[in-house]
Amino acid sequence: MNFDSKKILVIEDQVIIRETIKHILYSLGVRHIVEAGTGVNGIVEMRRSQFDIVLCDYNLGDGKNGQQVLEEAKHFKLLSFNAVFIMITVEQSKNMVLSALDCKPDDYLIKPFNRLQLSTRIERCIVRKEYLASIEREIDIGNIYQAIQNCEKLLQQGNRKNRLHVLKIRADLALVIRDFKAAERIYQ
Repeated sequence: MNFDSKKILVIEDQVIIRETIKHILYSLGVRHIVEAGTGVNGIVEMRRSQFDIVLCDYNLGDGKNGQQVLEEAKHFKLLSFNAVFIMITVEQSKNMVLSALDCKPDDYLIKPFNRLQLSTRIERCIVRKEYLASIEREIDIGNIYQAIQNCEKLLQQGNRKNRLHVLKIRADLALVIRDFKAAERIYQ
């Protein structure tokens, strides 16, 4: 995958880890990296510019944690529908992982990680975002019924790799329009 056109925000409070992540990204061909040492600074950077990829530590010391950064970024629509947000952490406790996944990052990466692990996660997220773009674009502009139709079209294509993602989105959309029977059927 060609990373040289991607603009990436790295939110990490520990300088040495932030530098390590940047070094890995540069080795992948990334040329546009912005860094933030706190969650607040990460939000400020997202308000200033659109990013293709955000790599955010879960534990950011004092202030906002990674989950709060993602929630605020979603609330204020600081991320485009095709932007990738990957939560990074050393935390491995079940409660913390479930809590972080609850705010729906695109992926979750446990430190320490290497170049291959990071590039694989980013690539997988980008491919999935491209596949789901027709749905996410409609959700982003508030066209829920068109998003549902796009889900149905993708489900008919029979792509096994992304089927669960599409089903989850379809069930969530059923809840949004208060079609509880459809949501129940899909979840079952």
